[in-house]
Amino acid sequence: PTDTPVPTASSTPQPTATATPSPTPTATPTFTPSPSPTFTPTWTPLPTVTVVSSGFNVDPAALQAVAGDDPRLLMLIGVVSVGGAGLFGIGWLLLRGRRRRR
Repeated sequence: PTDTPVPTASSTPQPTATATPSPTPTATPTFTPSPSPTFTPTWTPLPTVTVVSSGFNVDPAALQAVAGDDPRLLMLIGVVSVGGAGLFGIGWLLLRGRRRRR
């Protein structure tokens, strides 16, 4: 009895999967920088900034009427809108308000 040769698994070269590189999309930046460099605060207090930001001629009575007796709001309005003159007017208002409360 002649031994029939067991068919060995002939190593037929399988086609190597050539990875075709997909065209890499140019990474578009997800953040678009705002064109205006001026920082506008999102917490503009009330519509009072237009009243106060008329320059250096700050009307303390208008400030007092707008903010009432809340010193924090007064400070916020003064700092945001006018700067130096606002701080001066606010300080004067705060002193006046403290004298009245005592």
